[in-house]
Amino acid sequence: MGYLDYYYGSWQTVNTITIVLGIMGLVLGIVLLFAFLPAKNRGRYTGGVKWLYDFLNFNKYWLSSIIKVLYIASTVVCVLGGFICLFIMPTTGLIMLVSAIGVRLVYELIMVMLSIRENTAQLNDTMLRFTGGAPVQSQGFAPPSQPNMPAVCPNCGTQNAPGSAFCVKCGGRL
Repeated sequence: MGYLDYYYGSWQTVNTITIVLGIMGLVLGIVLLFAFLPAKNRGRYTGGVKWLYDFLNFNKYWLSSIIKVLYIASTVVCVLGGFICLFIMPTTGLIMLVSAIGVRLVYELIMVMLSIRENTAQLNDTMLRFTGGAPVQSQGFAPPSQPNMPAVCPNCGTQNAPGSAFCVKCGGRL
C-alpha cells in the first residue's frame, strides 16, 4: 500500500465517521427537541440538567461575555502595541493608541445591540407574566367603545384617562 492509498483510506474513514456522527446528531437533536426542550419543562429541572436545559434553549447567552473578552484583548493589543511602536515608528504608535478609542466605540455599539435584545426579552417575559402567559399579540386590545369618556376601573372604581387599557391605581384591566 502506497502513501496516497494510506491517505485516501484515512479520508474515507473520516468521511464515513462524519456521516454517521451527523446522522446520530440529527436523531439526538430531534429526540431532545420533542422530549427535553419544550417550554412546558421550564423550571422542571435542577442542577446539571437545568444547566443543560438552559444551554440548549439559549436561556443564557454567552456572546456578551465573549465580546467583553475580545474587547479587553483588542484594547491591550492597541495600547501596548501603540506604546511599543511609539519608540520604533512614532506615527504607527500614535495610530494604534488612538485606535483603542475606535475599538471601544465599535464594541459599545455591539453591546448596545445586545442590551436591546436582552431588554426586549425581559419586556416579553414581563408582559407574559402580566397577561397570564398568553402572548400579547393575540389579545387584540380593542379601544373602548366611547373613547372620550373616562374609564372607570371595575376593581377599585378609580377614574382613568379616556382610552386607558389599565387602571393607574390597581393595574387592573379596564
